[in-house]
Amino acid sequence: MLCYVQAVEPPMAPVNRHPKTNLPVWFCNIHNHNRYLRDNRPCTVPEVGMTDVYYGDLSPIGKQDLDHIDAVSR
Repeated sequence: MLCYVQAVEPPMAPVNRHPKTNLPVWFCNIHNHNRYLRDNRPCTVPEVGMTDVYYGDLSPIGKQDLDHIDAVSR
């Protein structure tokens, strides 16, 4: 018997404050959850769930911005 689990996360701010230094830090999983970034990265782990990331108004995030996020996070 197959069983599927779906996780839904509430919207979160990508920039937060470090708990000790209070400096702004990037804390976002867009590099793991955006379809474009996942499809353009070598990965041998099978995908379990379909995920994607959008702006707060549900408009798509442009490839230029996603490529920049990918370069910085690598």
